[in-house]
Amino acid sequence: MKIWTEEEDLIIKQMYGKETHRDIHKKIPGITKGMLIYRATVLGLKGNIKVVMSKEKSLYTHNRLFFKYPCTLNSYWAGFIAADGNIRKNHNELRISLACKDQGHLERFKADLEFTGNIKVDKRGCANISVSGVEIVDDLRNNFNIVPNKTLILVPPSGLDHFCIMAFILGYIDGDGSISIRTGPSGNCFVVVKTVGTEKMLSFIRNFIEFNFKTLRNKKVVSKVNKYTTVCEYSFSNYRAEQFFIESFKLLVPRLRRKWEPVKVFLNTHKNAKCIYNYYSFNG
Repeated sequence: MKIWTEEEDLIIKQMYGKETHRDIHKKIPGITKGMLIYRATVLGLKGNIKVVMSKEKSLYTHNRLFFKYPCTLNSYWAGFIAADGNIRKNHNELRISLACKDQGHLERFKADLEFTGNIKVDKRGCANISVSGVEIVDDLRNNFNIVPNKTLILVPPSGLDHFCIMAFILGYIDGDGSISIRTGPSGNCFVVVKTVGTEKMLSFIRNFIEFNFKTLRNKKVVSKVNKYTTVCEYSFSNYRAEQFFIESFKLLVPRLRRKWEPVKVFLNTHKNAKCIYNYYSFNG
């Protein structure tokens, strides 16, 4: 029978239920998981099993506190995940799948998250990233209201400041929106932004846009009902869109080059906006 030292008991008290068996084993070589659990029981210890199991499952590391405290960077990615990510119920896992042309965007997310895993391309030709961690799932839910099976029930985040909300919307547009430059009957060019989602999410975006960026014309959230579900669409354009983009380019958050570079060029060329931005996703 093993005789436990005071130093070993102290290590167990400090680490049990917070770190994996592998991590504790590095501090106390030669113990099995069964021995650790038995000793923890003798010491009257309890731990957060969800955290430990999540860490045991993950073969790779990442910044587990990335979404803990809202900032413009993690708010952007939360908006993108709200639009284009997937939380696997009961697995404490975040997944994002994009067309291969946007794989660079996943590379940027991987770098920002400090994730050591790989991006994999499946048979459909899609690039995929999967990150396991109870903290990341909990923080996305608590700070940004992102939950499993969110497609029909997604609600906007609450408690974010002005710049975090803007960053969140930028991410959402990158994930579930389109940006186009059109020519009107008079030959003048203008920007149009369209995005889709739940009525609550799009009302949140509309209220922010229309409160902060004034124009004479207002667009409403429009519900379109198809055979399977209700799809809502919100669009804004012209002066309001231009002012939104000019302001947004001041935020150093990643975004898809193919969507935003044409807008920057248009604003600088036709509106003398003098936007300076080069923080795009890798090759995206």
